[in-house]
Amino acid sequence: MEGKIENEETQHQIDLEHLEVHLIDRYDVYVCFSYNETNGCSEEAQIITINTRQTTENQLYTLLHEAGHYILYKDFEYDTLFPAIIRQPFKKRFSKANAVSVITNEVMAWETGRQLASMLGISVDQAKWNKMKNKCLYDYMKWATGVL
Repeated sequence: MEGKIENEETQHQIDLEHLEVHLIDRYDVYVCFSYNETNGCSEEAQIITINTRQTTENQLYTLLHEAGHYILYKDFEYDTLFPAIIRQPFKKRFSKANAVSVITNEVMAWETGRQLASMLGISVDQAKWNKMKNKCLYDYMKWATGVL
């Protein structure tokens, strides 16, 4: 059993490196892995930050999700897709239109990340992916309804 876990950990690390190279080559975006940074994507600064306190598998899924945000920003009409989006949504409660744009952006970033994984041949444990995605989306829904 221990060998299987080590092999999965090694594969997740290889997948992280493969994804990082793709993001640099295709999008010229820098990925910063740090113990002290929060997970996030700054499209304007061309940087994605990944917190290393999470498991390697969660780092991979987080990077796929944050890459999804970046791809949506670079490859699509961002302002058309998300007309009312305001950055840093957890700071305050904004309009219903903003809440809908933020949640739509989050859902699309998860889907775009999943598609990117498939395109790059990165294996995703669907149950773990969905659990992480659902937890994150639920947090946004709580924010949007004023529960946070």
